[in-house]
Amino acid sequence: MKRGFLLGFGLVGWAASPCEQCKLNPTCLGECSYQELLRAQSREAEIQAYVLLAYAWMKGGLEEGAPRLLYEALHRTTPQDTLRYYVLQLLAQTYYKLGRQDSAFLIYERLIREAQGYPFLQACAYLRLAALHAAREPLKAAAFSAQAVEWSERTGHPLLQALTYNQLAVFTAEVYENLSQAFTYAEKAYRLAQQSLNIKPHILLEPPLRVYMATVANLASLYAEQKKFSQAQRLYETAIEQATQAHDSLTLGQAVLGLAGIFFQKGDIASAYRLLSQPLYANLPYELKREAFQIQIRMALSRKDFAEAIRLHQKLLEQAEAQIRQAQGTRLEQIRVLSGLEAREAELRSIKRRRQQENWLYLTGASLGGLLLIAVGYIAYSARRMATEERNFREIIAAQTEKIEQQAQALLRQNEELVRVSHVLSETLANLHESHGAARRLQHAMLPPLERLFPEAKLWYQPMQEIGGDFYEVVWDADSQRLLVALGDCTGHGVPGAILTGIFITEIRSFFLQSPRSQADQILYRLSRSFRTFLRREQDPALSGLPLREGAELVLVIIDMQEKRVEYALAGRPIWIYHPVQGWSELDGGPIGIESGTPPDHVFPAYQTPLEPQTVLYLFSDGLTDILNPTGKRWGVRNLRRLLQSPETTSLPYDKQMQRVQQEAHNWRKDAPANDDLTFCILPIASVIAGVKNISSRAQA
Repeated sequence: MKRGFLLGFGLVGWAASPCEQCKLNPTCLGECSYQELLRAQSREAEIQAYVLLAYAWMKGGLEEGAPRLLYEALHRTTPQDTLRYYVLQLLAQTYYKLGRQDSAFLIYERLIREAQGYPFLQACAYLRLAALHAAREPLKAAAFSAQAVEWSERTGHPLLQALTYNQLAVFTAEVYENLSQAFTYAEKAYRLAQQSLNIKPHILLEPPLRVYMATVANLASLYAEQKKFSQAQRLYETAIEQATQAHDSLTLGQAVLGLAGIFFQKGDIASAYRLLSQPLYANLPYELKREAFQIQIRMALSRKDFAEAIRLHQKLLEQAEAQIRQAQGTRLEQIRVLSGLEAREAELRSIKRRRQQENWLYLTGASLGGLLLIAVGYIAYSARRMATEERNFREIIAAQTEKIEQQAQALLRQNEELVRVSHVLSETLANLHESHGAARRLQHAMLPPLERLFPEAKLWYQPMQEIGGDFYEVVWDADSQRLLVALGDCTGHGVPGAILTGIFITEIRSFFLQSPRSQADQILYRLSRSFRTFLRREQDPALSGLPLREGAELVLVIIDMQEKRVEYALAGRPIWIYHPVQGWSELDGGPIGIESGTPPDHVFPAYQTPLEPQTVLYLFSDGLTDILNPTGKRWGVRNLRRLLQSPETTSLPYDKQMQRVQQEAHNWRKDAPANDDLTFCILPIASVIAGVKNISSRAQA
């Protein structure tokens, strides 16, 4: 393992040194990397050469061919090689650039499990996982970022620490909204980035000057948010000096744009215009040109110079068209280069085949010589064998006696081991019980306090085990004045069901808050499509898939306070509605829920009703109607309907209605064990309206 570790750092040093042929880094995609591969005589040298060639292709914009080279390197490593982890890191980065984020996610998780003894690799893996989760799960991304900081502190590598602290500063400001702590992290990242400007680049990290620019931009944005424009201005001016000394036009352009943005925010339009008028942007990437045009357009609009804004916007469109044409031409050139590289790779395979043929001839000659020596040895051995048979017989009897004694000793040791294993199993069961208790508390923390939000509402939530697969959710969007209430029944019980509840709660909340004005059935359709994608397995030799037959039955209710209506979207579960004048109505949930087998064009049942305070909604999972008595008979929907829709129950207060349902269910079950998770909710619309008003008033306060 030590040899692999030294080899990994040797690779980093080599990749940062200039190429003797082209006088540049080995990303010329020419003779440099291939000469290393041709000269490779050992397994370690071949691994290093394949990794360097893949790194060159990635830097040259040919990510499509890099995974094949990295898998060649991966197949030549052993589980004890540290270089194996570097190969996996590069493979995950390549998948991320190619848009295969699920594959990158699984590889980073694998690195966290396997590379426990290497803080640098652990910090890099957590850093990338945080970036992968930033858009969909910001809280989890913030947790990964904190782990990255913890591991980077153990390495003492200032560039890696600067990256992790800068990322943590962003999450602290955006997710936790703790600006003071974000300032602390951002300033530390800035100081570390300054220390890293003169160190060698690392194959797994961004260049030091780019990291420095990222810390400057983050810290300056925090200063600008608190109207400390002078501090932000000084940061960008220092960054401009650093980029000018390093002759890095990309970093210089980013710093100038950032400074122009600061001038614009504090109202110094003339200084911002002067900066953006420099002939600096001719050779910069399109993204920086677009940002410069956007700042100029905002300045024109602030001066109410609409003609100038239209002219700049037209020029921006022309730049976009030019960028598209350039990208098409670049792609054609990349395909041409990749074809040439693949031809070189075929030439390399031919050379290796000739080497193998030569090795086979040498091996055949050596084998014939070995056979001759074996024949001579066998003749000598046969001559001695007859003389030693009698002595061997006596030795066998003595060995058998000794073996019987050893077996007796082994039985005693096995008995002692069984006693020890029984103690270990007892401790393991105790730890498992403690883990289930923590999971139960975590799941309850994810579920909203429904009865506190809507005092008249009543909820009966009873998992079959300590944690379960039933869930409910409440989400309020103040801008659209729309409230989402969801109740679901996921496949399975215990830990598998609880994992699915976490996934569905997160997805439902995310989709609703992203598009709060979407219809309920549209959210249900997005949820079904996202879940099918989540369960789709990648046919990748280095990765493992997920079980496919999982899913949930759902009820989505959206209450629109502005439009005075209630929207329903159902996936396999019904909803019952009671109105004192109109009576009872039952909305059918359709034949199937959301699972991997749900057809992509399946239409989920959707309904709308007016928003009337007298209405009461009854939502329940099949755990209520599937309660079994001691003889194995289900309680059934018919008994629940007869109980709820009877005049005696309807006239009762809601807490008495809940007590009556619970009593009837217990009388049916008697002493039979629970057979499913159970959720039953009584939701009066009047209580929901009052609760929404309280939520809005607290938010305004």
